[in-house]
Amino acid sequence: MSEFQEQIYRHTTASATRSWRERRGRYLLEGTRCKKCGAIHFPRRTVCSTCNSRELEPCRHPATGVILEANICWQATGVHFGYGENIPRISTVIQLDDGVCVLAEVTETPVEQIVPGARVEMVLRKLHREGNSTWMYGYKFVVVS
Repeated sequence: MSEFQEQIYRHTTASATRSWRERRGRYLLEGTRCKKCGAIHFPRRTVCSTCNSRELEPCRHPATGVILEANICWQATGVHFGYGENIPRISTVIQLDDGVCVLAEVTETPVEQIVPGARVEMVLRKLHREGNSTWMYGYKFVVVS
């Protein structure tokens, strides 16, 4: 056992290294597919959770899907620091066309159109503002007709 404790990442602070490492999942919806059992994972993994194989390859997920569940938050609370410009926050569970489920926000859509079963498409948008006033970008979804 190592004498060093595991490193604790501060999720509120931007890290250039971490952003570079996670750029494909954040901007392209890229996950992994197991070469042995064919299981699809998002976000990327180094070990398959189905068969424990380390033989994984990059897999780009489709940018379209269906809303399974939605939650609309109209108030900024302690968890929403840096999200002041994005109220209301509409958090959803979206099932992509390949069956993978992702947690994401829906944006630029009237609230009455955000219902389970609505078709959505991925877009690249501002996520939140960091403490140093820089914006973090990532994927969000919009309802399509």
